[in-house]
Amino acid sequence: MTRGQAFFLCATAAIWLPWAEASAQDAPNPQQPPVTQSAPGNSATPSDDIVVTARRRSESVLDVPLSVAAFSEKMLDTKGVKTIADLSRIVPSLTFTPSWAGSSTISIRGISSSIGAGTTGVYIDDTPIQVRALGAGATSTNAYPAIFDLARVEVLRGPQGTLFGAGSEGGTVRFISPDPGFTEYTGYGRAEIATTESGAPSYEAGAAIGGPLIDDRVAFRLSAFHRRDGGWVDRAPYPGDVITQRNTNSVDTTVLRGALAIKVADNFKLTPSVYYQDIKRNDSFQYWRGLSDPAHQRFLNGQPLKQPGKDRFELYSLKGEYDLPGINIISNTSFFIRHNPSVADYSHYVSELIGGDYNNSLDVGVIAPATMRNDQHVFTQELRIQSDSGKNARLNWVLGFFYQNARQRADESVAVSDLNALSQALFGLTPTEAFGQDNLPGNVSYFGKDTARDRQIALFGQVDYKILSSLTLTLGARVARTRFNFTNSQGGPFNGGPTGSSGKHAETPVTPKIGLNFKPNDDLLLYASAARGFRTGGANAPVPTASCIADLNALGIAGAPHTYNSDSVWSYEVGSKGSFARHAVEVEASAFYIDWRNIQNSINLNSCGFSYVANLGSARSRGFDARLTARPVTGLTLDVAIAYTDARYSQTILGAPVAGGGRGVIVAKGDKLATPPWNVSIGADYQFPLEGGGTTAYVHGDYDYKSSYDQGDPATVSFDPFTSRSDATNFVSARIGVRKGGWDLSLFVQNLLNSTDTLSITHDTIGSSLLRDTSYRPRTMGATVSLRY
Repeated sequence: MTRGQAFFLCATAAIWLPWAEASAQDAPNPQQPPVTQSAPGNSATPSDDIVVTARRRSESVLDVPLSVAAFSEKMLDTKGVKTIADLSRIVPSLTFTPSWAGSSTISIRGISSSIGAGTTGVYIDDTPIQVRALGAGATSTNAYPAIFDLARVEVLRGPQGTLFGAGSEGGTVRFISPDPGFTEYTGYGRAEIATTESGAPSYEAGAAIGGPLIDDRVAFRLSAFHRRDGGWVDRAPYPGDVITQRNTNSVDTTVLRGALAIKVADNFKLTPSVYYQDIKRNDSFQYWRGLSDPAHQRFLNGQPLKQPGKDRFELYSLKGEYDLPGINIISNTSFFIRHNPSVADYSHYVSELIGGDYNNSLDVGVIAPATMRNDQHVFTQELRIQSDSGKNARLNWVLGFFYQNARQRADESVAVSDLNALSQALFGLTPTEAFGQDNLPGNVSYFGKDTARDRQIALFGQVDYKILSSLTLTLGARVARTRFNFTNSQGGPFNGGPTGSSGKHAETPVTPKIGLNFKPNDDLLLYASAARGFRTGGANAPVPTASCIADLNALGIAGAPHTYNSDSVWSYEVGSKGSFARHAVEVEASAFYIDWRNIQNSINLNSCGFSYVANLGSARSRGFDARLTARPVTGLTLDVAIAYTDARYSQTILGAPVAGGGRGVIVAKGDKLATPPWNVSIGADYQFPLEGGGTTAYVHGDYDYKSSYDQGDPATVSFDPFTSRSDATNFVSARIGVRKGGWDLSLFVQNLLNSTDTLSITHDTIGSSLLRDTSYRPRTMGATVSLRY
């Protein structure tokens, strides 16, 4: 069977399997015993009464005609989800990859990139906070809120360009905060202590409370949370003979949030809120492969310098809601401020950059701290006018206006303690003789300063019209005007002297959507849709020709392009959602085909350490995702989610002709994009009452799997044999506990089988033998107590 035939089969099954099951239910089966349904709210599955706002209005997740994974706070607690990395384990087709200096990449359905503007939207409530990759250090990375005191998390698969705009090319992840309550007090508290095998203890404590200050007029919600994740990587500076610090990679997270809801009138509400988060990373999570033995719990980092980092942000927002007969007017004004400084250790890297081995600089006692600074200042204004006629209305619609002004700054400074000693050891020359100049004041061998400004203004709208009582047509579109400006300055001997540039880019993208959904009864939904997603273009910082001439010549070009264009996707999806056997079985399935054009991608110039962004042809991603939830007997819930993604380049891109008439292969047709083909998540939850009344015991387990895959073709100019393969990963967790009233006391094990599967591999140049890996935190056991009221 060909891949095309397999895809067609999955698409057909996605539509007809629930329909066939629903039809089968119409015929009574006298031999089938009745199924006793679990009590509402007792299951830890993603569909128990989850109301989402994926279409900018509140509705059940089973009524939304697109692929959505949604989790309430209780579900996230049961599964032990504390971070975006944890979330990616339990959501098939969501991929999160950690990297060096605290950076990471995120993607949905294979639409992934670590350069340019984001391909996955990241939202806190109605505010997008994703970042543009900026600066030579490539450490600009998204901020993600810690998972505490959230109403829910929504993962919207597929492009969301119509309602959520640029940056949601592959999908959107939304972190939704709880609203203050006007009629009763509610609270939530959670405390936890845990120990990691061969690592340091971890602990957390947090509390949230909210309710009326003036009945039905003024309400509040306050929360505070702190968590310390104990380290488990030891530092043994090169040559790695002596451990100087144990468990160095600890992380401290502090979160504060406050919201005040004021009913100015019976139909007019204002909600100002503040969200503050501060994450302090003590050192890198990467360990040196040559020094470590993960199978025996030996994780060693050979860097001579610690690599701390900090990620602090504040989100100030004001939401206004004005209700008229049949119409809601919603305004969201927000200001996002983020500071993300970090330190990277280039002590080994500087000698590789200029043609030596990584240990040359360390052997002569040269150290090279690189200080990074990444800041965001983002103002966002959105105004929506939408219908409020209920899900049974013949017409539902939303019209909106969006404006954003996002400023970013990325600075990098590399200080080499004794460039003369390194230059003499490698070349027998002084720095001036070797590079044309000596270090700048402060021993600075390289600096780069980048500023950028993204502005976007857009009008959008979507209409859902019932052609028949069970057949709904969806039409939507977004028209935007985007502008990007940047300035850059670089200098130092490693840059070949001072350089600088400025650039700008502007576009007017249109992102339409069309869909059709059929709902023959309250328990079954069939849908099909086509939607466009979009990512803005940008401009490149200059590449120093003197030090990068060999790499540029290999590509047949004299210099890097000044700008790069936008890229876009068209996504085609069919799917179904159904609830059967008196809601004892729920099925969701979708099949998709995504055509990604004019892809922005990074061209690495390996011998000089620089890179630039170019548009590299086309790719396609196709596959399916499915989820089955079954409650075969009282108290038992089984949940299986599977996703398959086949994402690869669909054409070969060649460089310009080089001397001798050859052309280097930049991208080869069939090269895979950075996403595992298979994702599987299996969960089981069993609950039963204890004697004495009012107390429920439960046992919960999860297994998450991502398959291995090869990335890159040996024929391409940037092929890296060390990082071209990603291994399969396996993760098992379990929890046992008791609940009574709002109390929940449990014992848990994360990474039960102590998996050391590799999550990422990095090294500084293709020829470098210094490999750094990341893997799951070793087996961690602990206890959690929480209270909800």
